[in-house]
Amino acid sequence: MQRQPSFIVRRKSEEGFIGKADLYKAKKSALDYLNNNEIVMKFGIISDSIWNYAELGMQEFRSSAILIKALEEEGFKLKRRGGYAHLFCCDMGSGLSR
Repeated sequence: MQRQPSFIVRRKSEEGFIGKADLYKAKKSALDYLNNNEIVMKFGIISDSIWNYAELGMQEFRSSAILIKALEEEGFKLKRRGGYAHLFCCDMGSGLSR
């Protein structure tokens, strides 16, 4: 009996589960995006900033602000959650080039 891998990617798409070819395209797209030094610098600065803020749970106001700004610049639509300034969810939708 053949052993199953410890992880199986089963992301649901409109047509059903995505296959290896679609997963490869998504990975290639992400790697191509991250191959841009400006992108790496931008998100490196965001990551370092959040790390340096070291905000307590449910008090991540500065971290949330920097993430919200970055996501909006990338074309995400944000929705505030629960009346708190630091809670949000976002949706990229479809039709974007990346």
